[in-house]
Amino acid sequence: MKYGIFILALFFLFSCDDNPTKPKEKDPPQVSDEWLSVGKEIESQVIEDLAVDPFAKQTIYVATIQGFFKSTDGAKTWQNLSSGLNSTYILCIAVDPIVPNRLVIGTKSDGLYLSNDGGSTWKNAWFERTDKQVISVHIATDGMFWAGTVRGLFYSKNQGETWMDGKISGRVDAVITHPQDPNKVWCSKLYKGIYFSSDKGNTWQLSNSGIKTGSFGYDHALKFVFNPHMTSQLYACMVSGDVCKSSNLGESWISIRSQIHWQHINSIWYDPDHVSEIWAATKDNGVYRSLDDGQTWSKFGEGIDGKELTAIKTINTTDRAVIVGSEGKGLYKHVVSK
Repeated sequence: MKYGIFILALFFLFSCDDNPTKPKEKDPPQVSDEWLSVGKEIESQVIEDLAVDPFAKQTIYVATIQGFFKSTDGAKTWQNLSSGLNSTYILCIAVDPIVPNRLVIGTKSDGLYLSNDGGSTWKNAWFERTDKQVISVHIATDGMFWAGTVRGLFYSKNQGETWMDGKISGRVDAVITHPQDPNKVWCSKLYKGIYFSSDKGNTWQLSNSGIKTGSFGYDHALKFVFNPHMTSQLYACMVSGDVCKSSNLGESWISIRSQIHWQHINSIWYDPDHVSEIWAATKDNGVYRSLDDGQTWSKFGEGIDGKELTAIKTINTTDRAVIVGSEGKGLYKHVVSK
């Protein structure tokens, strides 16, 4: 009996860790390929628009249907800067490319607001009209403000003190000027497609060569974005989910949707600091990236399939990342390793 107990004791002795006080080594951390939700303040928000400050690339502005938010640390923490806004349903953002801390936002029911201090204080810079739903905003390099509304296009030469009729009536969903020549303006009108002006909106001509038509008229753009490295190239993210590209300033367009695996694209972004790199946010299949100027695309990251994405931007700092806004699920961030 004693012999049996001795053998059993030896068995337990040699089957145990030879150094039970030494903690077991953990498995090495795995590199995540998933998107992470950022910002408790906006985690369940409907994101309408995103903007990155060109003078401070850790600073991000977010337009939601419940207010205006700002992060100065790359989306880690957020401030609600809606104080002073009579309408907190924000539809669009434009950051001045020349004047630091100047930005404008368009609201659903109270026109356009201007801030000269990065959103800390606001001034209503709209005019008394019935069309106070500002869908799209843009600040040109000459300081002119452009605004698309449900009833037409308007512009201001004096930071919103007075406004002029842009001579395009009807719903204008997008407007942009050339980054080097503010005389050149493009806008997108519901059912009519894309218009172009070479004289700051005094005269306009249709620019629909290559744009698809449907039962109600031409497809039209929800967003425009220039290739910042080759400013003859202009991209249009269309209401149909298509993406159209022009290499001749809008004289003609081609669809590149087939290259993005026929996804429905809600937003597109051309990285200003990385040549040939374009990002696309889809309706329900995550994010795609192109590293060859839109010729080929690949899926980027996992974890946000099934969520409708509404806006996309890149943060080009030491912890380079891509951020996307969603429909009712807030904001997501993914670190870009290369």
